[in-house]
Amino acid sequence: MGNRILSTLERTLASVGAACHSHTEARPSPVLLAIGVPPHVALNALRVSVGRETSIEDIDVFIKDLTNAVQKLDSVGDSGSISVGLNQDH
Repeated sequence: MGNRILSTLERTLASVGAACHSHTEARPSPVLLAIGVPPHVALNALRVSVGRETSIEDIDVFIKDLTNAVQKLDSVGDSGSISVGLNQDH
């Protein structure tokens, strides 16, 4: 599901895994598994990176783009069971 969402995003670049593992077979993040995320959910988690230069406006654009992508997939019956959540680490 993560890859379907990524292909539907219009303004955002993201991934479903770490760049250092892009050459290997897709597998759930050990970190997500360790905190109790079910494997089928962890396998489809989107990885979005932000930095010091990321503005609130950039985050707003991402949220709108993600919301639109999920709504688009839902409207054509291709969303399966999408759970959208934000994990804000401080």
